[in-house]
Amino acid sequence: MKVFGMTIGGGGDAPQLLLGGPPAAELLPPEVGAARRSRGIRRGIVAVAVLLMVASGGASAAAKYQALSAEVELALEQERTASLIARQAEFADIVAAQTEIEEREAARRVATGTEIDWQVFVSGIEAAMPADMVLHSLEVTGSSPMAGLAQPADPLQGARVATVTCIVRSPAMLTVPDVVDLMGGLTGFVDAQVPLSELKPEGYFETTFVVHLDEGAYASRFPAAEASEHGVADGRVEAGASGEGVQP
Repeated sequence: MKVFGMTIGGGGDAPQLLLGGPPAAELLPPEVGAARRSRGIRRGIVAVAVLLMVASGGASAAAKYQALSAEVELALEQERTASLIARQAEFADIVAAQTEIEEREAARRVATGTEIDWQVFVSGIEAAMPADMVLHSLEVTGSSPMAGLAQPADPLQGARVATVTCIVRSPAMLTVPDVVDLMGGLTGFVDAQVPLSELKPEGYFETTFVVHLDEGAYASRFPAAEASEHGVADGRVEAGASGEGVQP
């Protein structure tokens, strides 16, 4: 719309001319307005910075508190440890004596854990033989606490810790079943072998038979149950006694 040659209420983004309104004019330079706007922005930035500083200070205080608490707990634990060590020192002699007892008992179990009472076995062998059979010689072979007895390669043969080789004289030839029947009652008996049986010119048979024994033959004079009374862990040493020849 045009009034006296001027356009009123033009379209688009052009500002409209207000007729009859209060007179207004921006006499300040544009730099003043920009400064006012920037002042508000600076105030917002300062407020955000203050908030960040407060939050950072709170986190720092919490971290310092946690560190202080940890130091206090560490000091308490160190004091408690020192107290326990001091109390243990009061019983140092008793602890040393107890340790020495346990070490000696352990050594005794190792040294005697593979012990076999051969005198009892020889008596048992002689008692198992009939009246017309004579024990000519006997030899035993076993293990020591440092080395075990060699085991058979045949899986059908049982494990053994000692071997008893006997030479007997009898009026009749002995077979493996005969030896098993005679010696099967021995403690720790595993099996028997008869490698040789021959008739001598004197008219008697001389038979060599071998008896294998397992861990049941051990004397166990100092069992592990006895050691547990002194606080030593239960256990049994797996080994055997060294062999020696026996001549009745």
